[in-house]
Amino acid sequence: FPTGLPSNPPVAIPHTEKEHVLKDALCILKTKSPVCFRRMDDFDSTVNTRMIINLAISNGKAQIKALQNLMSIISAEGFIERCLTKESEEIAEDFSVIFSNKGEKSVNQE
Repeated sequence: FPTGLPSNPPVAIPHTEKEHVLKDALCILKTKSPVCFRRMDDFDSTVNTRMIINLAISNGKAQIKALQNLMSIISAEGFIERCLTKESEEIAEDFSVIFSNKGEKSVNQE
């Protein structure tokens, strides 16, 4: 299924069905050059992104919650732009809310 989001800047969120997951994981890729993904809202269109967020979650309800949390934090103004300039450890901390139960962490921190 297409996983590219035409956000500003664009992101891609490839993920799989729970039966294919051996261990829950979140992998955030920041590429040097843009990678082309088909858009999830328009299969005939593409986006070029440098931010790829891979999800592997073994619990269906948890996957839905993680996707909701993910959409919330990536839609925060300037969040993806800031991630593209940060180091790996800082990005991991910003994205940790995806696997939290509360999902209350502020993502508007610089």
